[in-house]
Amino acid sequence: MDKDEDTESIGYGGYANIYLQKSTGLAVKKLKEEYLTDSSIKSRFKREFDLTKSFDTNPLFINVFEFNESDYSYTMELADETLKDYIESKTISELEKVKIIMKILKAMSQAHSENKIHRDISSKNVLMFRGKVKISDLGLGKNLDEIHSHQTFDTNGVGQYKYCAPEQMYSLKQADKQSDVFSLGRLINFIMTGNVVNNHHLFRGVSDKATNSSKEYRFEDANEMLKMLQRILEYHSSAKHVEKCQEKLKRGVFDDESEEFIMTRSDEQLCQMVLSSNNNEQACLIRYMQKNESSACDLIESINRKYQEFCGRFEDYDPFAKLAYMILCNNFSYRVNETAARVLNYVAWSVNRFSAQDLIKGLINRGVEPLIEEKLKDN
Repeated sequence: MDKDEDTESIGYGGYANIYLQKSTGLAVKKLKEEYLTDSSIKSRFKREFDLTKSFDTNPLFINVFEFNESDYSYTMELADETLKDYIESKTISELEKVKIIMKILKAMSQAHSENKIHRDISSKNVLMFRGKVKISDLGLGKNLDEIHSHQTFDTNGVGQYKYCAPEQMYSLKQADKQSDVFSLGRLINFIMTGNVVNNHHLFRGVSDKATNSSKEYRFEDANEMLKMLQRILEYHSSAKHVEKCQEKLKRGVFDDESEEFIMTRSDEQLCQMVLSSNNNEQACLIRYMQKNESSACDLIESINRKYQEFCGRFEDYDPFAKLAYMILCNNFSYRVNETAARVLNYVAWSVNRFSAQDLIKGLINRGVEPLIEEKLKDN
């Protein structure tokens, strides 16, 4: 079969095109023609292949097979989709999210133990193969034990912006294991919440430390991150810990332990908490939101994303309306109040809960910001 007839374009990146090789079912990554005369880019492309090939025995890295020097291309296994597409297009359980994170951290732990760094970790550079996770696109990666003749080449590629550590923004050469750690922290946020900067999840402590703007406060490497994540899992999976925190909240006790418990709840867990909450628990949620703007935004937005899924009966909407009302009675930002108003409006008029309608009347009678009042009305 003619080579052109055997390949079909299926994607592209910054400096390479991706093809399906029909005869083998493999993917072919080929350097774009405009870069074939650029020795530094060619060298980087070959290094990407060599670095990926060095992980041949690790099932958590994509398999690459043959490098073709004549046209600067190489064959690799064909993925189903990127992790970004997988997360955004499917409803994924908390357990599966944790498994994905663990696999990524284990993969990068091996890389860091061998003194190899990726420098471009993102949701687009983790691929899915029939539900299995593999790291790919080590185009910016390097072996810290080797010195390359092209270390000084000028490149626009410093990693994808949202995942990129501050020091890497200024110079790719400044990137190290702790730069990978920053990217991994952002990736954990994305996997857990669908947003790279939303840290309202079980592993907030890990992602916050990993993404500190100062390298000195980050984890040393992926292995240190992995160990901390494992300790958090052990602690939070303890039935005694969960029961203790729930009992505190029911009694209206808001302390450091209660705050951490709320902070590390997923969207689903927060909604379940509100659904079964008493007055004390709702008061604790308000106190948590009053700690800072970020906490307030994260909590009400988490609830707004998922609460309708937890309301199988009409009366299930009532505690969500009540919490939204309590938020609007306090001095929160417009952003927080707008989201709370959206929840209260939906319960009052779309679900047609008279109790929520009465709450809205009470708010309007006592006086509420005009823009918020408009969002509370039945349109």
